[in-house]
Amino acid sequence: MDMKLYNQDEFALIPGMPRIMKDIIGYPKPYYLEIGCGDFNIIQPTSKWLHSDCSLPLSRMDNNHLEVGCYSWCIPFENESCAEIFAKGFWEHLSYSDARRTLVEWNRVLIPGGKIRLNFPPIDHAIHLYNTKQVDITFLMHILYGWQMQDTDIHRSGWTKEIMEEFIAEHGQGLSIEEIFWGDFLAENGEVTRYEGDPYTYAGGHLWVVLRK
Repeated sequence: MDMKLYNQDEFALIPGMPRIMKDIIGYPKPYYLEIGCGDFNIIQPTSKWLHSDCSLPLSRMDNNHLEVGCYSWCIPFENESCAEIFAKGFWEHLSYSDARRTLVEWNRVLIPGGKIRLNFPPIDHAIHLYNTKQVDITFLMHILYGWQMQDTDIHRSGWTKEIMEEFIAEHGQGLSIEEIFWGDFLAENGEVTRYEGDPYTYAGGHLWVVLRK
């Protein structure tokens, strides 16, 4: 499959972030917010979910489904204004320090009883697949460092189930882990397809974490 390599000049942080880019008056509170939506696989229905990102190609900054321009650690919403935060294919692109302040910020905007759902490719899973010759070195490098199809597609941190549990315990005050399970990378309309087989024979497996405030 051919992969488009975007020119560096096509990418820029949205000026004036954080800011509301579209009229969200019609969205009832508490909000349902997708973080790092990009401009593909937008969570539906768009009448329910608000979509945010911090970096898009200049040619697509007016994406019809991008309502909020913000970093994940600087959301332009008031305290306890979100019922759910959803982030797929995103967490490993944060540095550890950015992950810490992101978790604090998400905690701030969540209502009591609110939920966070995020996924990540476990690095120990990828290493196992490589060591058992189920994937090649190229796959392993992509999991560790990102697919790098554009400037923003770089992994800045590596996670395992145990690292995530320790991270939540240390930095997620008031948040509890409701569930960690294997699922597909993508989620249709915000619903994750669970993987019921042996994840250590499945290269596409991601761990999903569900947190509850």
